[in-house]
Amino acid sequence: MDTEEKERRAKIVIESYNGIIPYCEAFYLHSIIYSAGRCLESFEQYDYMKNQDVNPDYLISIVQEAVGHAAALSRYFWVSPQGKKSESHQKNLRKLRGQKLREAFGLEDSSP
Repeated sequence: MDTEEKERRAKIVIESYNGIIPYCEAFYLHSIIYSAGRCLESFEQYDYMKNQDVNPDYLISIVQEAVGHAAALSRYFWVSPQGKKSESHQKNLRKLRGQKLREAFGLEDSSP
């Protein structure tokens, strides 16, 4: 799909669906809940395992998993800038989608 078609489709999603096509919203919500759960479970596992007799490499892998899921959550809510510096429908779509997800989860820009 060429850039022009991507731009056309992004514009439709912005104008018609406020950033997220309804059938895709379930995917985003499920993915966010999954990542949040895995992140919390990993930190809890680390908290328990750090005082056990376990290989330090295993502890590092637990922390890496937690941080990876935390980073994924951040990308859902605060979309990193991508592509050209100029404004485009695709860039605006990503911003609007992040805004809509933050609103759905009651997050503010000051949230960690």
